[in-house]
Amino acid sequence: GLIFPFLFGPDFAQMFCPTILISLYVYNVFSMHQMSKKDPLTGTLNRLAFYDDSETSPENITALVTIDMNGLKRINDSQGHAAGDEALITLADCFRSAMSRMQSIYRIGGDEFIILCRDTAEKEAAALVERIREKVAETKYRCSIGWCCRGNGKKTVSEMQKESDRRMYAEKAKYYADSHIDRRRRD
Repeated sequence: GLIFPFLFGPDFAQMFCPTILISLYVYNVFSMHQMSKKDPLTGTLNRLAFYDDSETSPENITALVTIDMNGLKRINDSQGHAAGDEALITLADCFRSAMSRMQSIYRIGGDEFIILCRDTAEKEAAALVERIREKVAETKYRCSIGWCCRGNGKKTVSEMQKESDRRMYAEKAKYYADSHIDRRRRD
């Protein structure tokens, strides 16, 4: 499109150059909008995208999974931030490979992820959580997972997130309590 004005003359340029310019502008705006919703480290969607997506047809969101990595601070402090970044990328890949078509993953904080499940039955959400556990177990990293289903359809996305967070933090507390006991046994 950029060489046509040189080949076909000024009449062509008057008609198509503005069209090409507008098309490039629209493409640039679209690209910037898409980039603003992606987490540059993990390639997952980010917190902004989570807010947008959770407000788009919230009645179709039937389950929510919250995930928090265990031990990221220890990895960052002992091995450096590049190792911590590698851990987050590895876990994001595990989550993506466990998900199905109607599920979206978001990195909403340093080591915190949320998966929104649209039109997903409770049985399917439980299977997703199990697949995530299996994928993560194949790595050297660990994470705590909580999840919640809409159930009778009366829970909002916010209520599901609170319940899922509560379960995830309970699992995280158990992980660190067990880790503390294991360290004492080794000493």
